[in-house]
Amino acid sequence: MPPPALTGGQIRKLAKNAAALAVGGIAAQAAFVLVEALVARRLSQELYGVFSTVFVLTYLSIWVVDSGIGWKLVQDGSRRAAEIPRLLGTALLLRTGIFLAFYPLAVGMVSLLGYDPRVLILFGIFYGYVLIMVVQDSLVSVYAAQQRMEVNALYQGLTPVVICLLAYFLVARDQSINTVAYAYLAGSGLVTAVWLGLTVRRVKPWVDFRGAPEILKGSYQYGLSGLLGYTFLRVDILLMSLLRDMAEVGIYAAAAKLLDLANKIPSLSARVVAPMLFQKSHEDPAAYRKICNAMLRVATGVAMAIGLSFNLLAEPLITFVFGEKYANAAIILQILGAAFALRFVSTALQTVLSTSDLHARRTKSIALATAVNIGFNLILIPLYGGIGAAISVILGNLVLISAFLFAARQPVDVGAALRGILIAAAWAGAAVIVARYVTPDPLLAWLLAISLFAAALAATGFINRKQVVRLVRGVMARQ
Repeated sequence: MPPPALTGGQIRKLAKNAAALAVGGIAAQAAFVLVEALVARRLSQELYGVFSTVFVLTYLSIWVVDSGIGWKLVQDGSRRAAEIPRLLGTALLLRTGIFLAFYPLAVGMVSLLGYDPRVLILFGIFYGYVLIMVVQDSLVSVYAAQQRMEVNALYQGLTPVVICLLAYFLVARDQSINTVAYAYLAGSGLVTAVWLGLTVRRVKPWVDFRGAPEILKGSYQYGLSGLLGYTFLRVDILLMSLLRDMAEVGIYAAAAKLLDLANKIPSLSARVVAPMLFQKSHEDPAAYRKICNAMLRVATGVAMAIGLSFNLLAEPLITFVFGEKYANAAIILQILGAAFALRFVSTALQTVLSTSDLHARRTKSIALATAVNIGFNLILIPLYGGIGAAISVILGNLVLISAFLFAARQPVDVGAALRGILIAAAWAGAAVIVARYVTPDPLLAWLLAISLFAAALAATGFINRKQVVRLVRGVMARQ
């Protein structure tokens, strides 16, 4: 029996969630990029390299403290809404305990690894940001499970705006890197405190001490995957900071930060579709497989379009945001544009594995790719610096996609997915080559390449209306 046609209310709900995705994700990340641009422009490349290293170490700590509990909340809250108060209260308690226990270990590891002393001092200040972010992630998980993306959009969008305003005024008065850390702590803490207070009043969370071990047992695979995944994503900066000077780290980090603006798209898209996929995987396996394959095809097309955009617009983007002194980062961003396309596809595949309850396969795949990626970086960074790190990102993502495709061979048509990736990559590469040949102007080249790429996808039926409708209806069925 075909799924029912979309009603006007469902279409409005879809539009609202799409707007929430844009505002809460892309706009929020844009504000964070503005904060870092402010730091990069007002401080030296060397100090920006220190800041970028600490930021990565902080988010690595966030993944440790998170322990996958947020995804456990989304999983169980999507399937049984009545569980949300218990899950939220217990999650907040567990994360606070892990945060306190991990602090001495985290600081000790940074010291033992031999990072720059300035990194150690700033990390000690910045660590408070870890607790603020895991509390905020708990709240994000609640509203993601309820498919109320507009709430997440409001507070996640407001957080970087407040941080940016504080950083602007504080750094103008005291151009110290520690001042930036204080702006992050004060801005994010204020917004999170308000959000937490309102959510506690509405949800009325409570702590289930007896159920805490069960939550940890059900979440550790998510946590391990997240930790390995972030290590995979940011091992380039972690190793650059140990193997090259901090000024070179700052240049590389500028390119990586611009890419973060786009990296929010796959991660937030996963948050939007995951509740529906968790539900479908249990209730309607046949429909679940069709939706997964449609999602992969759509994700591949979007990924390649954004990847070619970064390749063609790298130089004007870098100089506009970070200034002329970071112009050398343009070639790194061009290489990372291809890496982003692969990253988008791998995130879609990871979502399939998570919602299929194939947690062990997902974790093993990420562990394999992370180990290989570390090896690539250890070889290429000493030889080629930032360019070597960017090439390592591409190679690592190719390994990750291969491992994910093998792991997801039951819910995914692997042959169709692989053909889709190769076809879209070929069309995107051809569009870039033609556009660069026709005009040296980056903006005109981008417009031409995007037009050619879109025309090629439309002419070959790469993404057809049936696939899009299947994906949209699947999401709407969860509303």
